[in-house]
Amino acid sequence: MDKIIEELVQRRIAAGWSQAEMAKRAGMKQPAIARIERGGASPSLDTLRPILDALGCELKIENK
Repeated sequence: MDKIIEELVQRRIAAGWSQAEMAKRAGMKQPAIARIERGGASPSLDTLRPILDALGCELKIENK
């Protein structure tokens, strides 16, 4: 999960968005974004989905 969160943070920063902007675009509150980004919360897929949608990303799960 850490790699996913790191990727989301990098994409948010690359888009030039603050945590507050990310939260607004994802329909969440900024403290929730902060908790997720610092590893203080382990988000469910339902929580990640609006963040991924806001960033124009999709999550793929693959077997190796």
